[in-house]
Amino acid sequence: MDISELIATSPSTSPAPAAAPTDLGRQEFLSMLIAQLENQDPLNPQDATQFTAQLAQFSSLEQLMGMRASIENLASSQATAQNLGAAILIGREALVSGDRFTVDADPEAARPGVVLDANSPTDVLDVEIRDSLGRVVARTGPLGTIGEGRLELSAEDFGGDLAAGTYTARVVTDPGVLPPTLAVRARISGASLEGGESRLFLGEVEVPLASLIEVRE
Repeated sequence: MDISELIATSPSTSPAPAAAPTDLGRQEFLSMLIAQLENQDPLNPQDATQFTAQLAQFSSLEQLMGMRASIENLASSQATAQNLGAAILIGREALVSGDRFTVDADPEAARPGVVLDANSPTDVLDVEIRDSLGRVVARTGPLGTIGEGRLELSAEDFGGDLAAGTYTARVVTDPGVLPPTLAVRARISGASLEGGESRLFLGEVEVPLASLIEVRE
């Protein structure tokens, strides 16, 4: 009797589908192999070639299980290293891709900056700052043609300090003109290690670790 016959045999009238080989554990596979040997016909024993092939299947199963365990251990180690790296960044100044930032109520706290990153020279009509209600509360006015690369804007470029709160920046260009991408430079105030993805806090704004562009002391 072959292992495939044992898998297919069931006492019910509607046999359940056979499990894929990768779903079997080493003990289940070995038990099935022993059962096959115990129930074979003494006058017509298992063909040596088939028996060798089944032993090879068992060996392959062992190797696959070992590889799976190694991959899981590697993934766990990488997640731990990533979480530790996120925690070490707390207190440092970061540049992250995005358009949202928080202004702290503490007047001594460093004010965040808005960074424009242009792929080519671009005519920028305005950079607006909107509050949590969507109202424009500050703007730079026309910046003219900015060159390729990064242009950093400080609070002074928007006409002074903003009140404490969370804001969103928006670049205004002529219709059909691709605006520069936005990034925010701010101090990292915390890190979240939950949910399988490391995230950073810049004040009240939470961003994925993958959005980090650069870090400064």
